[in-house]
Amino acid sequence: MEIRTTDISKKKLYKSLANKLYELFVMNKKYFAEQLQDGNYNTKNNIMDPLRIHDMLVNKKSYLTYQQVKTKLKWICLDFDIDKAVIKRNDSKHPDKYMDLLIDEVKKVSRFLDSLRIKYITEFSGNRGIHIWIVFTESIEKSHAYQLIQKIEEEFKESKNSNINVDVFPKNGNNNNNRVGFGVKLPLSFHTKSQCYSYLIEDIYSFSNSVDNWRSNLDESFLNSQLSILSNYELQKFNDVVTKLDIELIEEDNKQLNPFISTRGILKETRENLDSILDKLSQCNIVKELLKNYPNNLNENERVIFVGLLNRLKTSENDNYGKELLWEFFSKIDNFRPDLTKKKLENLNLYPPTCVFLRTKFPQYNCDCDNDVVVKKQGIINLKEYSPLRYLKDTELVPYDAFEVKESEIDRIRKVQKKYTKQNDEIPFLFTHLELDNINLKDFKEKVTNTLNGKYKINDFYKFNRYEKDEKIRTLYALPAEEKIISTYLIKTLNSFYYTEFSDNSYGYKFENSFANYNIYKPWMQTMVNL
Repeated sequence: MEIRTTDISKKKLYKSLANKLYELFVMNKKYFAEQLQDGNYNTKNNIMDPLRIHDMLVNKKSYLTYQQVKTKLKWICLDFDIDKAVIKRNDSKHPDKYMDLLIDEVKKVSRFLDSLRIKYITEFSGNRGIHIWIVFTESIEKSHAYQLIQKIEEEFKESKNSNINVDVFPKNGNNNNNRVGFGVKLPLSFHTKSQCYSYLIEDIYSFSNSVDNWRSNLDESFLNSQLSILSNYELQKFNDVVTKLDIELIEEDNKQLNPFISTRGILKETRENLDSILDKLSQCNIVKELLKNYPNNLNENERVIFVGLLNRLKTSENDNYGKELLWEFFSKIDNFRPDLTKKKLENLNLYPPTCVFLRTKFPQYNCDCDNDVVVKKQGIINLKEYSPLRYLKDTELVPYDAFEVKESEIDRIRKVQKKYTKQNDEIPFLFTHLELDNINLKDFKEKVTNTLNGKYKINDFYKFNRYEKDEKIRTLYALPAEEKIISTYLIKTLNSFYYTEFSDNSYGYKFENSFANYNIYKPWMQTMVNL
């Protein structure tokens, strides 16, 4: 019975370790490399996920994790090795000498990073090397990452022992159509040549050359120590590391500029950056917990929370402040699509989620906020103060009345309804398209206003019977052009308040509040993939 309990516990450890290794070290989820019997690695275009890492741990395999997705990466690595020429020389009869040199070189860099309070992970390769990893909270530009690692290299380059080599990842700051970057062996891989595991070092300063360093098996106690190191590692904020290393970043020529920052705004450069804003919002424990999944593990509904919080922020000098922040927020997420993001942000006007709502939505997170929304006859009073936005003292909300009827909105809805009618009406009418083409915006503004005031009479709809197999009759309905526009306008108005209420378990008919690409609803396949 005791053996069975140990086996179950070990299985849980393997699962937890696989998840943490995936979370920290896997950037490119579509490519990896597997070590062959001869020690070489074979690149595979296949999914890299926790299940594959779990298989690696259980079955003594070794995988390379590729560092890059397009121009982005989320970790840097210094790979210290004893020079191959040394191994081939007669001096290799004294391996302890060179292992001691290797460890000393790693300690030099560790002392430098510790002096700046930059957190890192050290890993014994299982053969003749040691890795130093720095993992970031968000994905960063490859060119920026290379500038960081160059700065670290400068600190020990002149004093480096010639018998020890150091490879850096990334190896350069150029992309040159390389979309995956170079690979580094995942921690806890099994080294084919040495027949030993690589593993994380708990304390590099007490680590010394010893027979005990070579591990051909992983017992439960050791797996627990490895999980503890991974779980306790503090991800580093890129901007903080840049500041600590005293680097003035050189921007790459092809960097996608934030379209919501005006030239005047760039010249002033007085705006508070995204990291600072998120830090302040994290005084709300619910926001703090959600940000643990940022940037790449936020689900659709969690991302919407941050859109609601930030989209209408303004300062005394900048009405576009919230959209600037959101552009930066989404640019750090894998598969960032600049053109689509711009289209979505341009027409967003959502009300911020309140503390009451967040407590109801996320009861699993402890929240000591006692703010309740105050509602009076004239509406919600001082909404900013009843949401996590109250921690942002120098910002306001851009005034927006969801019930104000605008001709520009009606015209946009007319266009999205033309697309929707063409693609989705099973019995499309030519006259419906003609009516959508020729509506009078002023008349419709009045009709929508009357509807909101309860003074609109709904027109008759079109009803059809379609005869199908086995004598079945399917009843179909179609709305006239007028009702199509009015109903969509009403849905948009309601969505400004209830956009967070959509079920986490559904991917159909999620309203596209910005009408990006002239869609009324988010493309269902794209939404399903993001769940």
